[in-house]
Amino acid sequence: MRIFSVHTDQIQETDALPQALPEQGFVWMTFSRREFEIMQGQVQEVLERLCQAKIYDLHVQDVLNNQLPSHYDFTADYDLLVFRRLAQGRTETDLSKPGEILHRENAHAGPSILRRIDTSPVAFVVFDRVVISDRFLPPSF
Repeated sequence: MRIFSVHTDQIQETDALPQALPEQGFVWMTFSRREFEIMQGQVQEVLERLCQAKIYDLHVQDVLNNQLPSHYDFTADYDLLVFRRLAQGRTETDLSKPGEILHRENAHAGPSILRRIDTSPVAFVVFDRVVISDRFLPPSF
């Protein structure tokens, strides 16, 4: 988990869920998929306090779904954007066997390079002043 307060001229990182919105700018909370799964109750409480809204259960399932195709959805409170990243293989389950989950059923099909490419979904839930992302961990600032 990484939590950022983003202002026009500065970014501050903390390791605690925010208690309030910054005076200016927005909050970006980024989690691994497993962290989001474990902490979703706490995240929902923070969202209710900061945004007076929660992520709908079906969208929580979308964020946690490792097989979801790229798509966009919205509610009156937030937008949900999911896209499949294209990266050199990394999975949350076994870093020594990149992409194995995605290609297990077709382990012998296609060129071997395709078995080393990770196309896991990345989800962004965008409120007015809060952004939540899973899977994508930005570099240290």
